[in-house]
Amino acid sequence: MFVTGVNADNQTILGDWPLTQPDENVTTILEGLKKVSPSTNFTFLDQGWNIRKMTQDKVKQAVEMATKADLAILAVGEYSLRINWNDKTCGEDCDRSDINLAGLQEELVEAIVATGVPTVVVLTNGRQLGVEWIAEHTGALVEAWEPGSFGGQAVAEILYGKVNPSGKIPVTFPRHVGQIQMVYNHKPSMYFHPYAIGGSTPLFCFGHGLSYTRYEYSDPILSTSEISKDGTVDVSVKVTNAGQMKGEEIVQLYIRDLYSSAPRLVK
Repeated sequence: MFVTGVNADNQTILGDWPLTQPDENVTTILEGLKKVSPSTNFTFLDQGWNIRKMTQDKVKQAVEMATKADLAILAVGEYSLRINWNDKTCGEDCDRSDINLAGLQEELVEAIVATGVPTVVVLTNGRQLGVEWIAEHTGALVEAWEPGSFGGQAVAEILYGKVNPSGKIPVTFPRHVGQIQMVYNHKPSMYFHPYAIGGSTPLFCFGHGLSYTRYEYSDPILSTSEISKDGTVDVSVKVTNAGQMKGEEIVQLYIRDLYSSAPRLVK
């Protein structure tokens, strides 16, 4: 198995504010993979932690190494550690003019996918990124955010099916920087005028999240068919795990006024 990417084997998983930690206190993504699957033969190419200083030679070397593997795991995203303030691409006081993967990261992903090797992309980042191409062309996309000191083990346990992912994203993912106004609680007129070119809907909506199992919902039951101005209503639903793997589900309920004196939010 081949592993590479600027965030594969460093402390970027800690996020913006922490100081450098002793190595034994942090489990990087590469270390997590080795810990969860000690029998796997991992080959690793260090791309360096500095996204701004990625090189074409390292990208080409990664492609060559990937062709000899049965699976490639690419840890990409952003760099937030303030110990190297001038090299940050994310974090406090670090705005960007676009939300694409910085440096040569997109080129790295596309080149490895082009080899035909099954590819998994893990994102370590503090904000949404424009990963439309990656979402459409890779075998799996894991949003790890900045998961903390044991984040590498958590990512590995999910990739190996030791843990069933149950998280839902708390923001909407735009396709590109022109969609940064995408929000879940938009008004009905949001999509009256679509983009002239490209998709008009978000890449991933607020609350999106996959699982290794599937859940079945019963019809919702209301405690009353009509709500008074100062009243409440209880809504209950039965959720059944209809798959083969133990898991947890986050039930989401959104409501709106179909008729109102002022425009109301869709969710």
